Amino acid sequence: MDIEYEILKDIYARSSFQEQMNLIVELNNQDFKSEKNFDIFKVFNNILLKRIKIDPISFYEMDKRLAIDNADLGNSEYISESECLSRIKQLKERNYRTDIRNKAQNWITDLNKENDTDKFDEIKNSMIIGLSSTDLDTGSKFINPVEITQKIDENMKKDAGLEGYTWGLTDLDYFTSGIVVPRMIVIGGLKKTGKSRFIINTRFHLYQKKIPSVFLSLEMPPYEVTKLTYSRFAGVPDTHFRSIGYMQPDEKNSYEKVKRELDWNLLPTECINSVSVNQVLQRIRMYSRIYKNPIIFIDYLQRIKHDRNKQATELEQISNAIADATRNYGVSIILLAQLANIAEREEPNIGHLKGSGGIGEASDCIILLDNIFRRTKNDKDKGKFKIVIDQRYGDSGIIKIMSDLGTSTFCDSVETYPAVKSDYYKDENLDL
Repeated sequence: MDIEYEILKDIYARSSFQEQMNLIVELNNQDFKSEKNFDIFKVFNNILLKRIKIDPISFYEMDKRLAIDNADLGNSEYISESECLSRIKQLKERNYRTDIRNKAQNWITDLNKENDTDKFDEIKNSMIIGLSSTDLDTGSKFINPVEITQKIDENMKKDAGLEGYTWGLTDLDYFTSGIVVPRMIVIGGLKKTGKSRFIINTRFHLYQKKIPSVFLSLEMPPYEVTKLTYSRFAGVPDTHFRSIGYMQPDEKNSYEKVKRELDWNLLPTECINSVSVNQVLQRIRMYSRIYKNPIIFIDYLQRIKHDRNKQATELEQISNAIADATRNYGVSIILLAQLANIAEREEPNIGHLKGSGGIGEASDCIILLDNIFRRTKNDKDKGKFKIVIDQRYGDSGIIKIMSDLGTSTFCDSVETYPAVKSDYYKDENLDL
């Protein structure tokens, strides 16, 4: 039995426009493998888009040749809508199985040809991601307003006024509503601006709320990430970790306390290099399964393998793939990105992002870190940061904050928020 054609006959036999529409919305272009059946499906769609019932007259007026060649479409027994939907389900299940088999066969062929281990691993990772992202299309998936309303009501009950998790910075939380799930947030900055240290500080505040944060570092070695983490949690400058002679007794005691009590299960960290976007996506999928609602930090975009001669295009593709992963796996991803060297001489803007067009289109929010002292070399600017915020779903703006890069600490400006500054340091003294 040609199940594609039988489904088209079922639609044709419906007695009203609405009945026909109820069935056709359950189908899409990929459901039809036969070119002839696909052509009929397109004509049916075009007729219904005019809000006209599909019948011999409308079919003939839309495509005379197709109507004549398929005059037997009207020779169908009227069956119930549930039986029609059952046939559509059978078609989708058949196509799903065929699609998986064909993909698997192609991957097996590629694996059998490949002798290079790196390429072999790329194909393996491509298989994992391809299979995990191939789902059985069971028809229309409309939003569940009841479920979403419950989430809105939960947010309304919060005292903090945040939809997501705190950055640890009052104004940044205000503009962004915190780290909202799912989102792709890009943090841009020049080399040695303090992007990685900004992540360490954010993870510190997530830790206080028992929120797991995964750090996938494509640049920093494990020793540096661990040292900076201890530095932030103990409040000891990272330069003091060279030897015990650099530490004061109270700093040593603070470090020893952090070593005993820090729960690394809330701070999973992976340091790798030379990875493809497929390998990054495979890790995102893995993190989403291991940890409940994790915030994922990736440092940084331009370190993901790509063709430098096609940088703008390839970074756009990588950004879009990671943005899709936030929706597919229900996670928020904080993706660090470097700015072009021109930002050394100018105040940073979105145009300075390498591959900025594609990154801007893919991201939900862009945060640019401007280390003012790094640009001006003026001592009065030490510790001062300006943050430029550009959002797709909310307000954009500029805020100013203070920092102590030695301990990877970022806080609200003393001049602007004296009370908040005091509360901030109270929060730092919480037990780990």
